[in-house]
Amino acid sequence: MSRFWPVVTIVFLVALVLLALHFDQGSLNIHDLETECRFDSGQSSNIGLSDAGAVTFNGAFFVDNPDSELDYGYTRNGGQITLNVRASNTPLPDSYVDNCKGIARYSASTEPLPPGSYTVTLQHNGKTVKEQVISTGSQS
Repeated sequence: MSRFWPVVTIVFLVALVLLALHFDQGSLNIHDLETECRFDSGQSSNIGLSDAGAVTFNGAFFVDNPDSELDYGYTRNGGQITLNVRASNTPLPDSYVDNCKGIARYSASTEPLPPGSYTVTLQHNGKTVKEQVISTGSQS
């Protein structure tokens, strides 16, 4: 019984380290995430690479309501990076009289990535709108 707690502690610590390594997705910096009422805007989706080696995302897409709530999902698993920008798309109230287009706008970037090749996917409300392979740093 004297070895029980030290063994349990070691197993627990190893499990925590493995979980941390498995779920290390890096961070995403959101620069802009808002809805607007516009008359002159269209949809767009862009994926780029900064000089520092960070993946950049920016774009816009139509939403049902200019007051829609926005959120996002971000995952980085090995060489796969996905950003999914979501809008609540709540219907307009019956009393709504403006005829502008509801637009969701966003701008975000990852932290600088280690050298390598990454498949980057950009989604609007779960639908893939852009996917491309990005290479960072010098690869041997």
